[in-house]
Amino acid sequence: MAQLIIGTDGQKSYITANRTSYQYPLDVDSKSSPHFIQFQIRVREQATINYGSGAIDASGIGGNEYITVPRPPRKTLDSTIQIQMPPTIEVSHKVNYADTEIGLIVAGLLATGNAISKENITSKETANAVASAVAAEGSRLVANVVEGIGVTGAKAALELGKGRVTNNRTELKFEGIDRRSFAFTFRMLPKSSEEAQIIKEIVTLFRYHAMPAFPTDGSLGGRTMLVPSTFDISYVPGRHLHRIDECALESVQVKYGGERTQFFVDDQPVETELTLQFRELGIITKEKIAEGF
Repeated sequence: MAQLIIGTDGQKSYITANRTSYQYPLDVDSKSSPHFIQFQIRVREQATINYGSGAIDASGIGGNEYITVPRPPRKTLDSTIQIQMPPTIEVSHKVNYADTEIGLIVAGLLATGNAISKENITSKETANAVASAVAAEGSRLVANVVEGIGVTGAKAALELGKGRVTNNRTELKFEGIDRRSFAFTFRMLPKSSEEAQIIKEIVTLFRYHAMPAFPTDGSLGGRTMLVPSTFDISYVPGRHLHRIDECALESVQVKYGGERTQFFVDDQPVETELTLQFRELGIITKEKIAEGF
């Protein structure tokens, strides 16, 4: 039975996959189990810095006009992992907005109906509008200054006494988006010793490639580490589902046994639950959505 190869280069141990496909169940690509998730592993190498071409202007830095730091090159392994789809597939998008306070100067400028520019901010009309706003809120400004030097409660006392509170003049401002995360939980119950071995190897591969490694040449005295592998994830068939961009594997959780831990006669667990948490390297935009992501 083909298994993972655990080897050593004389200094460090490593794991090499010697199957072209790791499948659970063994008939995952057949008519009885036609839908599965496929994982391809990208092994990343050390990054380099290129001089002389790029998009970042670095004039005056070491005599070079441009410096670029490309994403480290990656090699896609020949072996793939294919696991039957879990009961549910989810995708979510987190768009971030924040309440942003508009200060007196900007409020005064907007009160004049003028656009925000250097010329308008320094205009006499804007100055008059700001002066009026300061005069109207003079006591509140003093209270804010008093609180700023450590005397707490001044602003609250003023508002309680007048029965009015300060309008913070906030606007909702877009602040970016979170990278998408994907969580998959696979409950695997082997029907044979061969299938149990495949499950063990699948779990080992995910755990192995989620971790960093020390360079095998011992460079820099072990003060640097090679980054973990990344993953290409696809639904098969997936023509009606979202695409997933290249991902980092953030979390691997393995549970053995169901209601209680049980083993086969060869000591393989009768049930393995594998939970994987991925995060995309890139962000999703309108263009990506149009491409199927």
